[in-house]
Amino acid sequence: PGKELPVARPDFFLRWKMCNKMKEVDPDVNFYSIRPLSHEFMNFVDGNRTIEEIANAVGYEYDMKIKGEHVLIYFTYFKDKGLLTFSHK
Repeated sequence: PGKELPVARPDFFLRWKMCNKMKEVDPDVNFYSIRPLSHEFMNFVDGNRTIEEIANAVGYEYDMKIKGEHVLIYFTYFKDKGLLTFSHK
């Protein structure tokens, strides 16, 4: 078989934190929207886009107000687990 990749799912508390932060900007955000949004955050990772660009693209796609800091919360979780790297410019 191929290389086995680690499965990383953000825990409840991370998703709850993201939801509450996002609700401050867009009251239509709910806890159950976090999973599809977070999948889209990862779909937009290409090595060239900034976190702010990813936030804007996903926000546009889902008609929600998403800030870079919301995406950063999610990406930092994966960075801390050694599954994602990014740098501050």
